[in-house]
Amino acid sequence: MRMVQLVTNLLMLLFMCLFLSCRNDTNNIEFDLVNKYVQNYKLENDINSICLDENNSNIEIFERLKRISKLSDLKKSNTILDSILSEKELAKIKEQLSEENWNAEILLLSKGCDSNSVKKLHLTKPIYVFDEKYALIYSYEIGSKSVIFYPPIEVYFHDETGWKKIYELKENGFKSSF
Repeated sequence: MRMVQLVTNLLMLLFMCLFLSCRNDTNNIEFDLVNKYVQNYKLENDINSICLDENNSNIEIFERLKRISKLSDLKKSNTILDSILSEKELAKIKEQLSEENWNAEILLLSKGCDSNSVKKLHLTKPIYVFDEKYALIYSYEIGSKSVIFYPPIEVYFHDETGWKKIYELKENGFKSSF
């Protein structure tokens, strides 16, 4: 009887360790991607610091993908885009929609940011497709004087060297970035 209890406890401990390590891998993947996005954003906008909005809602990505999927000429021009817009991938995307806040680790990327800053960057929680090999993410500035209509959804690819921005999805066209 004591041996059964010991085995049960060991199995529970093993299960907990596996669960936490899988959760940690997902968090690391997300942190690495967001960190890469923030680095790229700073370079592209020639700035040293960035203030991230706490909210990371990504629902707009799904709505925009549905609009983009209606542009048949655009879909035919790229097989990756066509695959992202498949019913199977759109169902996976829909499962990842969230209206949450960033965790403290992600918000630390806002080094030197004043919480009362007028200009903040709303950065969406990434949506992963094709077994987390690709991710969709976008941002827009809150409090910006210039108005940007539908900033592009950026597509990142993950390989052994990390995340790389490879495409921008625009509602008025598809642009290969690199």
